[in-house]
Amino acid sequence: MLSCPGMKTLSPMSISTIFLTILWLLLPGPVKGNEAKEPDAQVSEKERVALLDNFSLPYLITDGALILYISTEYIWEYNREIFDEPLIEPTGTGSLDRWFSDLAYDPNAGLLHHGVPEVMPYVMAFGAGGYFALEAVSTWIQGESLIEGNINGDHKLLAFVEAYIWTQSLAITCQRVIGRRRPHVDKGLSDAFDQGWGTEYSFYSGHTSTAFMAATFVSRHLGEVLDRTWLKDSSSSQRFWLGRVLPYSFFYGLATYAGYSRVYEQQHYMSDVVTAALVSTLVSNLVYSLHFSGDQPRIRGKQVMLAPLNLPSGAGLSLIYRF
Repeated sequence: MLSCPGMKTLSPMSISTIFLTILWLLLPGPVKGNEAKEPDAQVSEKERVALLDNFSLPYLITDGALILYISTEYIWEYNREIFDEPLIEPTGTGSLDRWFSDLAYDPNAGLLHHGVPEVMPYVMAFGAGGYFALEAVSTWIQGESLIEGNINGDHKLLAFVEAYIWTQSLAITCQRVIGRRRPHVDKGLSDAFDQGWGTEYSFYSGHTSTAFMAATFVSRHLGEVLDRTWLKDSSSSQRFWLGRVLPYSFFYGLATYAGYSRVYEQQHYMSDVVTAALVSTLVSNLVYSLHFSGDQPRIRGKQVMLAPLNLPSGAGLSLIYRF
């Protein structure tokens, strides 16, 4: 266990997760033979890319550690903050956050305001995950994905899982570190609105993070697939409206509804929801871009290289990290 003055004890799982994250940044990817393509070489639709050429072993180790971290926080150590005092003070009545929370408050809202949005982010995430899992399993069994006919159909599953666990890990860590009180606590409405998610986990919203992570990844995936298949011979205008605007509007609309519901359910302030949307969208886009060029997987090669460095005063070594 690790602790500091004013700081609650860090679990061994949290410490090991930090260590493995550093390991992920430092260790190289798979060593490739002379017959392999150069990293980030263009991959054709009919060319099979091994998973370890796209997802290096340190990536997979770190992803596994983060899964254990999330499980630990949710199952065994829930309702635990790291610091004794919140890093964000209780929201006062004169703030913009409090004004918007009061404006959105509706004690008589029905099922569409309290039931559906509560589960929508996880329906989006696990629905998309189930689809990518089906495509991955069919790729392993018959050599190509069942629906899209992609011989690299298993790569999207690993990338989606990676985006999900990084999104969840960041949200959980911020909630534990910052310890902001939820709106229903500040307003004395806990009897009606306490959903058992912890009273000091307002910043930032895990539900909103999940919704925008799934919306970003699925919208980007769908747009790339439509460009490659149905819209391949369409005009640039059709490809823009049908392959970009339509899927993004639909899925981001669902995510925005889910995020707004967290405000009127008195679980989060607007700043919690906006932060969650921005961070999860960035993470999901980053993960997708790291592993795919268009709709095809990247060949990543080594992540870290040591190279000689010539300086006017002498020689040295430089550490190069390749994204």
